Amino acid sequence: MCAADLNIKKILSLHEKNDREEAGLFLIEGRREIDLAVKNGVNIVQILDSSNTSAKNLARISYRGEIVAVAEIPRRDSKNLVLPPDPLVVVLDRLEKPGNIGAILRTAEAAGVNAVLVCGGGGDLCNPNLIRASLGAVFSIPVFCLTDVEAINWLDSRKIPIIVASPYAQKTYFTHDFKRSSAVIIGSEADGVSEIWSKKAAASVAIPMRGAVDSLNASVSAATLIYEALRQRHENP
Repeated sequence: MCAADLNIKKILSLHEKNDREEAGLFLIEGRREIDLAVKNGVNIVQILDSSNTSAKNLARISYRGEIVAVAEIPRRDSKNLVLPPDPLVVVLDRLEKPGNIGAILRTAEAAGVNAVLVCGGGGDLCNPNLIRASLGAVFSIPVFCLTDVEAINWLDSRKIPIIVASPYAQKTYFTHDFKRSSAVIIGSEADGVSEIWSKKAAASVAIPMRGAVDSLNASVSAATLIYEALRQRHENP
């Protein structure tokens, strides 16, 4: 599509989830994020930058005023994912803030997590804030939006034990053995891990809190547990 044919109104509508789903398209802002998307098979439909779009319109499309790609929403199929022995999986249980989900994806990708399952309604992987917060990691790590039941069945079929992060657990996270197959469940900051996951847990672990504050941001909790697993696996390859 040439610059003269650009429908700015249509492109602007892709900031909204319903419009993205209806069009089957979404926006990717930033050269690094676009490069990662292309490397991982995302089909780019159109590129908008200063060479073909006015500065005013580009600023309306991109919060950062950068190069923007219009891309097809990729299909993600968890059924055919091949996991290595003793995989590390992260499950996000009812996390609502796209920025938190994106930050966790960035950490998970950096640490070599094998898959991330997003459950409980937070599953808009094409949200611009999520993509920005992930620095494009959403395109390079296996991540899937599943219902709770689908995710539990997925883990059960692969014999991956469920490890729940809970402030009420008797065992601290650094005493747990993360070297074996593990699915770490991160709950929302407001409500914690939901009952369906707590009932399926093989173990619960707590992050010690020594000050007046009694909880951490979900992305910080996830990073703490992910890198403890990485530390253990690095020391005992």
